[in-house]
Amino acid sequence: MTEGILNTVKDLLHSAFDSFDTMAMQACDVLTGNTVTSMWWYVTYFFRGTFVLFCNIIIGICMLIELSKIFSKVDVLKWEHGLKVGVKVVLAKVCVDQAPDFLKACYRQCTNFITHMKNGGYGTDIDISDICADVIDPYIDGVSGLGNAIGLLVSVLLLQIGIKICGVLVAVMAYGRIFEILVYVIISPIPCAFLPLGEGDNLSRIPMKFFKNYIAVCLQGVMMYVCIKLFGSLLLNSFQTKVNGTLSSGVSNSVMVSDLCYDMLLFTIVLVMSITKCSSWAKSIMDAG
Repeated sequence: MTEGILNTVKDLLHSAFDSFDTMAMQACDVLTGNTVTSMWWYVTYFFRGTFVLFCNIIIGICMLIELSKIFSKVDVLKWEHGLKVGVKVVLAKVCVDQAPDFLKACYRQCTNFITHMKNGGYGTDIDISDICADVIDPYIDGVSGLGNAIGLLVSVLLLQIGIKICGVLVAVMAYGRIFEILVYVIISPIPCAFLPLGEGDNLSRIPMKFFKNYIAVCLQGVMMYVCIKLFGSLLLNSFQTKVNGTLSSGVSNSVMVSDLCYDMLLFTIVLVMSITKCSSWAKSIMDAG
């Protein structure tokens, strides 16, 4: 009976770790842009068919507002005034037409950074299931006593739920970033249309703030990938340190298994928190509010 419980413990741990591996690798695949390539044409087509006319109306309204500001300050409208407004309108029209291409270039650059890190072998690949088989399974085989086996089973049941939830959260945040990027691309003409609406000779701050926020979202993907890669290295180093430090300490196998599993849960929680913070880190770097 003890052997059956221990086999169940192994199955639960491998199920949890395999699930986490799958979710983490899906997140990495999303961050490298492999799942978004086919969406760019649809997003660009949707933008051009939906927002161009509306943005042209916004540009016209902004032009009238700028002209009204000039009329309120001067008695005679000079050609210089009309030239300034005209330049702003032309810049706004160019910005509206070219914004998707510029945003795509920014996104491609960030995915190139991630692909370079992936192909360069930076960090440790996420393969928690193999770590489990190499490090934890021998300790599980060494557990003796029905009471220890049942206690270990209860602990693993709780850990399994926590680890699987963390894996799902990692994948959800990676996919959520992609949705955010696509939405930014779709609505990009709208903030660009407000370009002429500035104080005096200045241009509007709305497009600049929009581009800063978008670049921050792209940079967020690079940070998320770095966090995932660091997670594998830190977890493996923690396991090796704990195993080497307890070889001669007389700690029981059941306690050792629990400690290693709780370390795994701790690092997955830290990973989720780090990925959550990547958004604010990227925005602080880009000074995007």
